[in-house]
Amino acid sequence: MNNEGLKKTAIYAGVFGFITIGAMLYRAGTKHIIIADAAMDIIHDEASENAYDLSAINDTDKTVAGTFVIPLPSDVSSTSITLDDRYSDHELLIYIDSRDVSYYRSNSIRYNDVPLTSAECVPLNEHGDVCLRFGLNGLYENTIEMSEGELTVTVQSPDEVYDNIVVIDPRYGGDEIGNTNGDLLEKDINIQLASYIKEELDKTDNIRAYVTRLGDTTVSEDERLLFIEESGADFILQVKTESDDGQGLYGVSAYYNDVYYIRDFGNAEFADMIFINAVSSLDVKGAGVMPESRDNTIISSSVIPSASISAGYIDSVVDKENLADETYLKQVAKGVADGIIKSFEEISTESDSSTDVAAITGE
Repeated sequence: MNNEGLKKTAIYAGVFGFITIGAMLYRAGTKHIIIADAAMDIIHDEASENAYDLSAINDTDKTVAGTFVIPLPSDVSSTSITLDDRYSDHELLIYIDSRDVSYYRSNSIRYNDVPLTSAECVPLNEHGDVCLRFGLNGLYENTIEMSEGELTVTVQSPDEVYDNIVVIDPRYGGDEIGNTNGDLLEKDINIQLASYIKEELDKTDNIRAYVTRLGDTTVSEDERLLFIEESGADFILQVKTESDDGQGLYGVSAYYNDVYYIRDFGNAEFADMIFINAVSSLDVKGAGVMPESRDNTIISSSVIPSASISAGYIDSVVDKENLADETYLKQVAKGVADGIIKSFEEISTESDSSTDVAAITGE
């Protein structure tokens, strides 16, 4: 790969309305770098007009395989750097608060066996602040280390880093609104609940939760399916909001994939675990656990334990008030997250039992 080989991608004109899904701190020696897991309101149209490709050198001698190294201006400290991992868009953005406007026009990044598809610098203002924007050819985890004068980014596939991975898929988004009731829009409820579930799971040490969309954006079914495949997920949980169609229904519901059979802890067991824990966290009626519609390709085409959860019926008198209540959604999220955690414990127990049997039988 060389500079000419890097494809320049367009800067988004808009920004996500979804605020940070969980800020984290990464330690590199004694350095702290802020990691933001959602988009930041920094890039603007006028800034993108001045973007330019970064010079990139393939350095297999001094750079470790699977990494790329970014030089830093002398006035940059760890507190001057903010990372924005837009994993759902296959992008990593690095914001650097500097005072050297032309630094990245004359200083190259170095790389060794990394899946970069683009690398560019977006000047943000006349003071020297920039956004370094990197495109990746898939979903990757990025580990950041800062040393004197440079930043090293290690790129790995999710299953190289995590043993327990769940993908949360909030339905609709962008132009696709879903069910509505006055000012209540399903797409907004879904992303809000998904973000709360992720926040709960981020408190654990051994579960990585990915969300198929990080804001109010249109994500196609094919894009969601590709994202799930790239993640190496162990579970898929779709978040949706229902309509009762005048039937007077209300309460939490869960649905499972009845197309693909999985032995032991499968689709029905996963949906049941999510449902039981969600309902137990609330003082509301549970509508039950049922097969998902086969028109729902995200769930019906899955070959791993998959389920969907509905926090209620948007046009129900009872649920309308609940779905507009942040406290209620957070309670649902806590119960759902507990169900996911217990599901991972179940498959871990099954895996241990299988190992024991194999050892006894000599298989």
